[in-house]
Amino acid sequence: MNSVSENLLALHNTSKSLGGVRLFTGLDFSIGPRESVAILGESGSGKSTLLHLMAGLERPDQGEVLWLGQNLQTMSDDVLAMRRLHNIGLVFQAYYLMPHLNAQQNVELPLLLAGQKVDHGWAAHLLEQVGLPDKGHRKPGELSGGEQQRVAIARALVMKPPIVLADEPTGNLDEKNAEIALEVLLESCQQARAALVLVTHSQHIALQLDQQLNLAHGSLT
Repeated sequence: MNSVSENLLALHNTSKSLGGVRLFTGLDFSIGPRESVAILGESGSGKSTLLHLMAGLERPDQGEVLWLGQNLQTMSDDVLAMRRLHNIGLVFQAYYLMPHLNAQQNVELPLLLAGQKVDHGWAAHLLEQVGLPDKGHRKPGELSGGEQQRVAIARALVMKPPIVLADEPTGNLDEKNAEIALEVLLESCQQARAALVLVTHSQHIALQLDQQLNLAHGSLT
């Protein structure tokens, strides 16, 4: 999709097995700033595992995964975890919000984990950007599912990551909230010049991204 110098995320000849079953072999993939790619596939095809490889949550059996040109295979687990915190924004189908923290504190949590000074204004701006300007004081249990997902999106963006990875981020939402969450995600990544890779089973959702790829029979096409 890009020249090597423009790639924010790339996979080269990447293979992965799970439980003795080969999910994919020799995958090549790349994505640059402000690009969005949807990955479709049947249940069990390896979509989530592929996203986990991209996030450095799992390591490939062979091949390379690169963030901003740096090979994850050369990094220790500790270095990888810190690089992930700075380079990757993760959005999951389950929101994984801390129930004892309010919405703004949940958004600010990655800054604390990274040892950075917490910018309350930036976190509040992100909550406003995702359509929750007056909900920062509310805890997750006081928010709807759609609102919780928007908090999770704001949290994924608070470190200004160049790469955003989303695993079925609209899967638990009704149609209206799914559209809102997707619009927020796409617009936010555009504004931040971030690359977005989104795993989905929905053809309708996938068609709203720049490119659609299908993971089937061990290949990404």
